[in-house]
Amino acid sequence: MDGSILCVRAHTRHIVALTSLCTWMLALGCGGSDTSSEGAAEPTETVRPPVTPEPDGVVDVPPAPADVAPPAPGPVEPNEPNAPAPDDPEPIPAPRSCNDSLSFDDLYGLIDDDLRAEGDDGVTLRYISLSNRINQGICAEDLDTDRFALIKALNSLSTELGVAVPEAIDDAGILYRIDLGDYGWDQATSVDGVAFADKWEAIIAASPYAIEFEGDEADEAKLAAATTVPLLHADALIDVATVGNLYYALIGIGESEDALLEQLGINEDDDIVLRAGTTRSRLSRQDAVAERLEVGDLQGYYWARYDIAQEGVGESIFADPLGFQPDSIAAVFSLPNGFNGYALFDGAGVRVADTDVIGDQAQRDGRVRNSISCSQCHAAGLLPIEDEVRSYVEQNPLDFDADTFEDVQDEFVSQAEIDEVIDRDVGFYRAALARAGIDTVQTDPVNTVYVRFDGDVSLTVAAGDLGVTPSFFEDQLAFLSDQADPILSSLRGGNLRREQFDGAYLAALCALNVSSGNRPLAADCAAVGQ
Repeated sequence: MDGSILCVRAHTRHIVALTSLCTWMLALGCGGSDTSSEGAAEPTETVRPPVTPEPDGVVDVPPAPADVAPPAPGPVEPNEPNAPAPDDPEPIPAPRSCNDSLSFDDLYGLIDDDLRAEGDDGVTLRYISLSNRINQGICAEDLDTDRFALIKALNSLSTELGVAVPEAIDDAGILYRIDLGDYGWDQATSVDGVAFADKWEAIIAASPYAIEFEGDEADEAKLAAATTVPLLHADALIDVATVGNLYYALIGIGESEDALLEQLGINEDDDIVLRAGTTRSRLSRQDAVAERLEVGDLQGYYWARYDIAQEGVGESIFADPLGFQPDSIAAVFSLPNGFNGYALFDGAGVRVADTDVIGDQAQRDGRVRNSISCSQCHAAGLLPIEDEVRSYVEQNPLDFDADTFEDVQDEFVSQAEIDEVIDRDVGFYRAALARAGIDTVQTDPVNTVYVRFDGDVSLTVAAGDLGVTPSFFEDQLAFLSDQADPILSSLRGGNLRREQFDGAYLAALCALNVSSGNRPLAADCAAVGQ
């Protein structure tokens, strides 16, 4: 997946002294949650994410130097013949359950108090909640994956130089405050031809869970924050902001690969650092070539992966290693803050949102979706690749003219050189994660939350999203099925597809909050028969 955040506007309050951190880093390919040997990185111990950040939420830590490489995994020693057997593993404890909950009245009360304390600065403040998760009975201390996902998603959608950590405004770490300027979200944008005053407005326009509320606290919050919807659940935000044209708009990726390369100051003919070709990719059954380019005058890297579709019978990178025609192009690059950005293009270099040329087993249809599929594949950084082209050409010199033979020698470099470059790039990415308090983990928290949210909706999940407990929701289910949407009756002993629940959400929310101090806008409720 390729992406580009070309020119990064430095937010004056939050510039980090990273003169070299305008990096554009790219990975070798993207795909699903398969953890087979190609590119699998060693998992490391997870560090608990911070509940409260440094002042302003921006981590002013200089980037690691470009030559920082990830630590090598320690050797695995065989057991000595007479060594004692390892202890039996600890039994996995049963999931805990807690009875905490936060209603929308509670959330807007907290938001109103916080905005009053912030004064005139509230206009760029927004709030992201994990309350739907604790409403499901999950304990606050068990939500680290959600917290990591929020931190990583926000910084992966940023055009700013600094790494910014959202700040919890409650003791349990459930409701988080962000400043739009920390991520470049205060800038105007457009998605599919629709213009938005800032990027937050584009996000809430895309989510069926971004509902305008009215009431004493909600009205004050809307006025202070200058938006109709200052609050969104974290998983609902991730569900829309990390995919499709909205993702491209948030980080400023151009309409084509050529446009992206131009924005980054890359001349593809002159700036090739290395190429590597393989027939053993875990993302497709066909040949693929990875290419690394220099990124203009900026520190950083651009990697692109060129794949041939499975139906391309007879196509081979060995027949024309320098000029074969790909069917899909996937790019990964580092954003100005060092996190990864991604983009997909078709074989002609036109930007696309997804592809079936490479696969993602975590998606229902098996298609790779930018950026969420790539985020999982590159959770630990770039993937290793073993080149087969250079040795093939060297072993069959009579099959190639002199110019091709020489160019292959120049561009398809030795395996040691490939490994060295990838290790350096992985170290750069992991340093960015560390600045956000995220230790390298093989499973990507953003993808985990996205896949979970996009899955089937149970009674418990529905209750959490609606701001009530499962027991209360079950007691109201007959009423809601009659008054809001009959499809909700399926939740008694069954599940709904997420898109089905999307359609019933507003009506159910209106029915449940008819007597609440803060409730969905009356006009919106009337539009769905409430």
